[in-house]
Amino acid sequence: MRELAEQAEELMVKRVQELRDEFGMSRSKTYDLEMKEYVTRMDRILHTLSEEDREWLDNQLIDKFCVSETECRELYMNGFRDAMRLIMAVGL
Repeated sequence: MRELAEQAEELMVKRVQELRDEFGMSRSKTYDLEMKEYVTRMDRILHTLSEEDREWLDNQLIDKFCVSETECRELYMNGFRDAMRLIMAVGL
């Protein structure tokens, strides 16, 4: 079963990269610099807010707009498991 999970993980990583390429979401050559500038600007904006507003906004961004890598992996793997169960139930 562990071997199947490892194969599914490899498949997931490959598929995510394919989707990123397909939708032009690959990391640019200047990704690290762009991300550093982005984070610096976000920090600067956040620090103009009161502590209470900053904490509220941070929580909203995380809870409502961000999907963690772990959550994405779990969703993908659960979909993969469902597909495997369906294939086994149908007998393909």
